[in-house]
Amino acid sequence: MLDILSSPVIQGMEKALDGSVLRQKAIAANIANVDTPGYKSIEVSFAEQLRDALKKPGEVIRLRTTDKRHIQINNTSAVQGFVISQEDTQVRNDGNNVDIDREIVKLTSNELYYDAISRCLNNEFDLLRKVIQGRV
Repeated sequence: MLDILSSPVIQGMEKALDGSVLRQKAIAANIANVDTPGYKSIEVSFAEQLRDALKKPGEVIRLRTTDKRHIQINNTSAVQGFVISQEDTQVRNDGNNVDIDREIVKLTSNELYYDAISRCLNNEFDLLRKVIQGRV
């Protein structure tokens, strides 16, 4: 039996939405801490890993580890975003490096990205619905 929901297109869009949600949480944390002295903004590195995973279907994604005792997950669905602290920039004298204008731009961009991916996923499901109903 064909598992429609496990197609590479749907799985790719699912992972893209997951990455966008993680990015949204990071942006929200940055905005919430805009006035916290010493807070360092965080970014999510997700798109590069998703792009690499989609280029090499069937290959095992190697997780970045810092110690040889860390466990690798041998599953291609394990694409996850990495949250990276931005330590190298400083906007204010109190050590906080959150630039609110930059965060608002990232927020808007991420909302547009999420909306576009969710529309594509919705279109994919509409097409599947039409095929099942025989209206194509």
